[in-house]
Amino acid sequence: VMLRPLRADVPAHQLCGVNDLWGSDTLEITSRWHAPLLRGKVAVGHVDAGDTVWWHPDIIHGVEGEHAGDRMSNVLYIPSSPMCPLNARSLLRQREAFARGDAPPGFPNLRIEKYSHLRAEPQHLSPLGKRQMGFDPFPASLLEDVDGDETVLAKKREMLAECNKILFANANVSV
Repeated sequence: VMLRPLRADVPAHQLCGVNDLWGSDTLEITSRWHAPLLRGKVAVGHVDAGDTVWWHPDIIHGVEGEHAGDRMSNVLYIPSSPMCPLNARSLLRQREAFARGDAPPGFPNLRIEKYSHLRAEPQHLSPLGKRQMGFDPFPASLLEDVDGDETVLAKKREMLAECNKILFANANVSV
């Protein structure tokens, strides 16, 4: 998918899927550019309220192209990533988008929730949720020294402090 724009049949400056759907900046798998890949696409079957579906992000997957039900339908993408400076910068952008009611960076910003009275806001998050969304700092107490190596633990503390500095550059945060 990422190398598709480099093929000879693709015009210069075409990113093969970006802006194909919804005019967004996300990379979509479309029949125009990725027809052979779509034959391997796994569709999520029928689910009921409260069901969860788990898949690996490297697998081409999808949900219904058009919702035909009579109730709201949505998909939550909940990524998991190690805390490091790169991911702290990403979390900062996600936090800002969440606070505004926008979709996270890299997803179509359809503004479905932005003006809804049912939209979750930072004050609705649990203490863990606030930390996971970057509203509260990550305390050093989260680090466990499993192998007893003080040097490794010190490096982990440094990295965590750097991540908190990225997330809370304008605040005096000690952890």
